[in-house]
Amino acid sequence: MAAEKLKFIEIYKDKVPNGFTETLKFHYMVVMFSGEMVYCVDGEKYTIRDGEAIYMRPNQVRSREDHQTGSHYATMNIMIPSGSMYNINTKFSVSHMGLIYPLLQRMREEFYADMECEGQMLKSMLRLFLLECEDMCVKANYNPYVEKIKRYISDNSYKQINLSDISDYIGLSQSYVSALFRGHTGVSVGKYIDRERLKAVNALMINTTMSLVEIASEAGFSGPYYFSRWFYKMTGERPSVYRKKLITAPPRF
Repeated sequence: MAAEKLKFIEIYKDKVPNGFTETLKFHYMVVMFSGEMVYCVDGEKYTIRDGEAIYMRPNQVRSREDHQTGSHYATMNIMIPSGSMYNINTKFSVSHMGLIYPLLQRMREEFYADMECEGQMLKSMLRLFLLECEDMCVKANYNPYVEKIKRYISDNSYKQINLSDISDYIGLSQSYVSALFRGHTGVSVGKYIDRERLKAVNALMINTTMSLVEIASEAGFSGPYYFSRWFYKMTGERPSVYRKKLITAPPRF
């Protein structure tokens, strides 16, 4: 397994961020010190303000809205083993915010002092920071049924599944599953299924040469028309236009 590697870190102050949309190829985190920004992650909108952070995984589709006011925030693009950090919520509060800024500032200075970013101190500081975030979210939100539902949806992301299927698998009523899942994740079961399917479809678009008709079939749609209609609802674009952007657009940081 490859060692953790910090690809990029930057701290911004009083800079107006431009809006954009892209599919991530890395783990991405934003920590907000003051001001606010609005992100849309796999179709779900999140507003982060003072003392909050947002974390996004590879293959998730993110967009950021334009803002007219400045903000003070830090961003991290992180290349780490794909199985790491998967318990961190998309949005969470950051404890000990007063300690986070000098820590990130020192990490940034170490990065520019050593562009290979191999220093053990830097990697250790980064990992401790991320593990604190993960531990905080796990303690606050862990529920064995919710985790089982997430695994089931992830394992069946290429199939047509619904609340009834999950209810039968878990052995709980549909109304209880729906309320439990929304209470712990902040999103409905249906939206979470759509987000996981979109991630799976994006992976096929990026990593394979399959045609859109083949991708529609692989993702469990009964035909290209239904796939195109669903994809447009999720992204606001037709699959062919969206895929072309994924292939030709340079990475944005």
